[in-house]
Amino acid sequence: VMTTPSILAGTTVHIASAAPENLTRTAYEALAFVPLRGVRVVGQLAKQYQMVPFYPLGTRVPYQRRVARLPQSVRLDLYKLTDPGQALLCEALDQRGRCSFRFDVSGLGAYYFVARPSARVLPLGDATALVVLSVVLELESEVLEPT
Repeated sequence: VMTTPSILAGTTVHIASAAPENLTRTAYEALAFVPLRGVRVVGQLAKQYQMVPFYPLGTRVPYQRRVARLPQSVRLDLYKLTDPGQALLCEALDQRGRCSFRFDVSGLGAYYFVARPSARVLPLGDATALVVLSVVLELESEVLEPT
């Protein structure tokens, strides 16, 4: 029995080997996404910014100013399966390639982003090492949220 590509709340994860030129919903929807099966846990998708104190002339109190978007990473915990989606993910990791990802969240819609897999972690020392794999994704685009 193959594990379905679902995690909490009916979320499914899909991967495409290409990144769209324009980061629009239409461009993402034109990609050939493959289900990434065996996903147990997905990290958080967050939008975070770097803040620095700003001292305007003539004022006594500084305030925080947003200057840049912080780098973001997402960790995927997966069951190791013989699966086209996992093969694509591991190939991208080995070749340092970029991929597009789609997270379909039940009741909310599809979240799209481009990321580069940067780490593969095998938990050593317990029985789960035989069946579990963790991959870290470094996001290279904004997360396109459902409208």
